[in-house]
Amino acid sequence: VDFPEPYDTVVSVLASVNLSIMEVAPFKCLRPETTFLTDLVVTTLIPIIASAILIAIHLFVSRAKRAAKKASKKFFSFFLILTYLILPNVSTKICSSFKTDEYHINANETRYFLAVDYAIEAPGPNSDFDPAGSTFLAVFIYAMCMLVIFVIGVPLMYATLFYKAQHELSVVEEVSIAKLLTGSNKREEFERLKAFFKSDVAVGKAPDEKAVAMLKELYATELSDSLKFKHVDHDAQADRLAILEQYYHDKQERWTEMGKTHYLSFLFNNYHERVYWFEWVEVNRRILLSGVLVLFGSGSTVQSAFSILICLASITLYSIYVPLKDDADNFLQWITQMQLFLVLLTILLMKVDSAEDSGADQTYLGWLLIAMTFPGYLVMVWTVIIDSRSVADDMEEVLVKEVELVNEDDDGEEEGLQMVLTPKEIGVEVEGSAPQPRCKRASLLRVRAAS
Repeated sequence: VDFPEPYDTVVSVLASVNLSIMEVAPFKCLRPETTFLTDLVVTTLIPIIASAILIAIHLFVSRAKRAAKKASKKFFSFFLILTYLILPNVSTKICSSFKTDEYHINANETRYFLAVDYAIEAPGPNSDFDPAGSTFLAVFIYAMCMLVIFVIGVPLMYATLFYKAQHELSVVEEVSIAKLLTGSNKREEFERLKAFFKSDVAVGKAPDEKAVAMLKELYATELSDSLKFKHVDHDAQADRLAILEQYYHDKQERWTEMGKTHYLSFLFNNYHERVYWFEWVEVNRRILLSGVLVLFGSGSTVQSAFSILICLASITLYSIYVPLKDDADNFLQWITQMQLFLVLLTILLMKVDSAEDSGADQTYLGWLLIAMTFPGYLVMVWTVIIDSRSVADDMEEVLVKEVELVNEDDDGEEEGLQMVLTPKEIGVEVEGSAPQPRCKRASLLRVRAAS
């Protein structure tokens, strides 16, 4: 698709940010005779080798002493991170192996070439090309193997890992595939599972810690108006609220701890416990948008229409389940998917004959596309700034507490000497703080803060 200016320039700049092994190590510059097959092999084999090394280290360390098992989980997490990062680019490369372009030589002959590399001829209807021993056959066979490993294998691996860990992660009774497929009550099992995904618990409408906070505010209102609520047993209500608050607090603490220690924490740490499996949905969405769409003609109407359907389905799922723990992350996810939907819709509209549109109209369309693209980036930057300030505030709070502990120790060791060490001593500025005498433990505190 030929985008109007200035949007075309913006897209070219953003397209340079892409995790592609072959772009980081451009072998075609060193060896111009390199074909797409080499590109495909390098792009897929390097992640496989790196994954094998990480899994081998994980298995070796996990068999060692108990103290080393925690370290083994880190290597498994690195493996999951690697698969997550390389999947979109690798999927695109693999699916590109099956897309061919046709050229009609005459009424009786048509030749086909690999869409990403015209140096590789491919077989097809009304073609005399024999694929036996050809580069295309090698590309096709290798790509099929990689399709099973990456495009099918990685999501299947995630699903299997979630299935095996559901006794630790799930808020509902464990799902048994055997009961769903071959059990005598498989219909009842399916209905139970379907009922959960449609329930208030799954979509986040069930009571939670926010509901308890609202109840506490309501209880405070009742206490302030004792005449209106004189028949209410306030002590019993306070006890019930305390029990509920403690229950949801313990539940949240448990999930937070799981996000730090569980070997699958990379996959579910950002999601609510009720939808711990949602990363599997996200991975499949990324594969559909980055890989499967390549099978259609680049910039074709069917490609645009299919991508719009994927975006609509994704927006619907995210709106129903609101899966991310942080409200800002949910909003950022919604913004980015909505802007992708609008851009794809605009591309589809651009296929309408616009020959009569003036140059000014094309420029306005370009600016409109930019306006639909950049809100996601702006929200992302703003979220990073807010998170950075939150982290800085937490660090300042920790340092202030450390200062107080050190000052208490000084008071106990030096009788009659009143010295206060302020956060400014260690480089933390606090509004309204006045200069205070330095104590002899300032250097010790700096060492603690630095460590």
